[in-house]
Amino acid sequence: MRDIEELSDEECKLETNGLKEHSLTTEERDDIIRKYNADFLGESSKDTREIQEIKEHEVKFWGPQILGTPVDSEEEVITILQDLIPGIFKHQRFDNIRHQISMHMRTTQEFGHRNRVTYREIADFAKQNEYPSSTIEAWVLQKARPSSYRIINENALTKEKAEILVSEIREKLQGLDTQTSLDACLDTPHHEMRTKTLPYFKKDYENACGFYRFLDELVDGGVLSDIAKRVGIDRLDARRYIEEKSIPRVIRKVLNQSLDEVETIERRQLIKDEVQYNQLLCRHSHVLDMEGFSDMDRHMRGYLQLKEMQQSDTIPDIPQEELAEMLNISGDRLNLYLSGKSAPKLQSTLLLHEDLRLIYEGKLPPLAFENRVEPELVFRELHQYKDLENPDIDTLASSIRTIYEKTDISSNVRWLDLHRYTPTGQEWFKGVVNFCENNCSEIEQALNQQLGFDKHSPQRLRLGVISSRVYLRLENIRETDWMQIYNDEMFHFQGQETVDVLLSMAKERLDIKGEISLSRLVHQVADYDRTVTSRGMNSDLHSQASYLKGSTLSLLLDSCDLTIQDIQDEIFAIGRFDRRLIRNPKFSDDTMEIDMAFARLFGAGLSDGHIDQFRVFCYCEADVDRIRIFKKHVEFFGDVDYTETVDEKGTHDLRYSSVLGRMLENRGFTVGDKTVQNKGIPDFILNGPIEVQIEYLKQLWPEDGDFARITESHYSFRWTRAVALIDPEKDLKYEIERSSEQEIVSIIQKYGTYTEKNSFPNRESYPRYILTSAVLSEFAKCKDTTVSGPTSWLYSFIESNKPLLMRHEQALLDSFGVDTRDAFEDITYYVGTGRVSALFRAATKSLDDAMIVALIAPPDDKRKRLKVIKWVLSDSVRYQRIRDEVLAKGFQISLKEIEAEMQQ
Repeated sequence: MRDIEELSDEECKLETNGLKEHSLTTEERDDIIRKYNADFLGESSKDTREIQEIKEHEVKFWGPQILGTPVDSEEEVITILQDLIPGIFKHQRFDNIRHQISMHMRTTQEFGHRNRVTYREIADFAKQNEYPSSTIEAWVLQKARPSSYRIINENALTKEKAEILVSEIREKLQGLDTQTSLDACLDTPHHEMRTKTLPYFKKDYENACGFYRFLDELVDGGVLSDIAKRVGIDRLDARRYIEEKSIPRVIRKVLNQSLDEVETIERRQLIKDEVQYNQLLCRHSHVLDMEGFSDMDRHMRGYLQLKEMQQSDTIPDIPQEELAEMLNISGDRLNLYLSGKSAPKLQSTLLLHEDLRLIYEGKLPPLAFENRVEPELVFRELHQYKDLENPDIDTLASSIRTIYEKTDISSNVRWLDLHRYTPTGQEWFKGVVNFCENNCSEIEQALNQQLGFDKHSPQRLRLGVISSRVYLRLENIRETDWMQIYNDEMFHFQGQETVDVLLSMAKERLDIKGEISLSRLVHQVADYDRTVTSRGMNSDLHSQASYLKGSTLSLLLDSCDLTIQDIQDEIFAIGRFDRRLIRNPKFSDDTMEIDMAFARLFGAGLSDGHIDQFRVFCYCEADVDRIRIFKKHVEFFGDVDYTETVDEKGTHDLRYSSVLGRMLENRGFTVGDKTVQNKGIPDFILNGPIEVQIEYLKQLWPEDGDFARITESHYSFRWTRAVALIDPEKDLKYEIERSSEQEIVSIIQKYGTYTEKNSFPNRESYPRYILTSAVLSEFAKCKDTTVSGPTSWLYSFIESNKPLLMRHEQALLDSFGVDTRDAFEDITYYVGTGRVSALFRAATKSLDDAMIVALIAPPDDKRKRLKVIKWVLSDSVRYQRIRDEVLAKGFQISLKEIEAEMQQ
């Protein structure tokens, strides 16, 4: 909200509807008159000003209103302001505001009811009321709104709203809501010693007094900047108090101080005993590096022993020489100590350093201590590198590891404070910081090796250096961690407030002042893959950014000891607005559920789906029920944007947001042609929990598989997989080297069957050679070696290149005790592309094998599932036997519908 400094009518800017704010100049008026003369009067000797004054113009008048309520008189305005904004009467220029409103009311009464008016009438009225004619012209002819109304309607707070804001602010003050209560707290020994002695206290205290005056004035409403000016505070501070609910630093310091410490601390005295002395030495270990410390320590301990004897009246009745010898100090020094004329230098040094420490730590944000490693531990572990220009990286990593392991901090990010705040000692800290910064990646690698974190570990320790801070972040790199899954995606929040709170809290905990420093840390301890802007700041930390990158958000959450589930309700979308999104994303905290959800998409997608070059995940299926089931599986991740088209054959083509495609790619889904690249099932399924493997198999049977009656008495689960043995264009694209291409093509052309039969609607011909397994086998048995030789070789070559995906799927079934058999069915050479593809089919061997699959991994498909149930019900004896065996092995029965039927 802004106020105006001057309200003289000659200088204030007047607002018009859609027009630039100005009054007509003399030149503009003359131009209007000349145009009038040319169009209507022709050449005339009449005076231009005379013509101007007699011409009538349309009246365009803004109807005065206060906060949406129309007003007809100055008295009515005053009455409304007294009720709604009584604070406006204290405005330093309220007389100007009132005068302008009064003049506008008179003008309204004079011209508001008319349709047309002349300049002469306006000029006469202005002269009569001693008011600028140009201002009245703007009101009457341009529908200009007086600035006074803008101040009242837009800039001023109502009393009701002001009372709410003041109440919210006072609630945060926890009883410290008056200057009197603040003074009472500051008068305690603790704040006398720890707060009032700080170099910035006087200014902070003045700000706090102004803050209280501001709150007292604000309750009646009014213009924020005017109130700030009246009470003597900066208008930007006033805005922060209102918009950010911030409070002055000295008040915040008092509120954050432990009550126990405030009540129990005494006014500082000199070091009273060896216990206190040892505590100070522990806090300021750097004084041990001072030249002559050994002698200073001896004098200090002797002095403290003597003081203790004096206080307890136990000084032995012996000559001073013997007493000095007993205390291990000189006789002259003993005399000075006994007389109280002198004290050891080390005492004043330690007390000075303690003061400097308190001043330095007093400037740290209150939350910073929650993530800060104890300085004593840092000094103790790093002191050995004091005089080393190039420490051994493994040794330094070992020291940092010790610091990390000996510190109990709840969040995953902690920082070592290597700031020098004392005049002696600690100079070598800077060298350690520089070495860490220059060798960050090597130290981080050594750290993870010593901690036993390898590429298979679910976490790793990251190292970053900003200014005099060394940051350690324990990063979760599990595949199921949502921040890894969405690492490079854009997170959009319900409101900017959540982002502001996260940024503010993280920077406070890490003692980072600005976004540029935070950007540098993100680049060091998170995988932020975009370059910084020319200003050195990450794009998502810019003040106008509407999102946070996953890598940035991950660091913020770790720093604040939060999880993505804690802020789930504040996130409304993931992705880019110019593309498709995942809206209302869901973040399950059950790793098993996450793997099972991905396994379902892999089971379906590796058959009837693919990820294109733009990372769009595409899924094609003709069965409407199956489409519905697949959509339901995708909903696990949220409301994923997609398009759906149906071709003339009834095949549904679903194209999902690229965010989903990148998620699947990160977990091992092949991008591009799956049969050419010939990759298998990712490890999280292949070697994952049984529940995850079963979810994958449930999707296999409805896609490239089925449950079929092979003979009169034999049923089997079976499925097909293809592998591209040659594809000249894509082999080059994927950098795949092959051999014997020409030989393979020649054999297929010679012994295969040529056809152009086409099942694709948009292709006129589809030339290809097909060589079936049966035909190739027959030729391989031919007595003519010129025939059997190459065909036998090709048969063996095909058998040795069975699709890796099928081999993995058979391995999954084998882990459940299910035996399978497989064979290739045919090999095809596509003339147009030069591609050679082999098709394989696998199936369960026995009825027992089929029954095991039916019970633990039945098809996730309505039609095929009913077919399996019907068969199981027809063979109740086998069902009962296999059921008992399955349960004995610890497997669960997934075909729940059977249980009730069999029990009846």
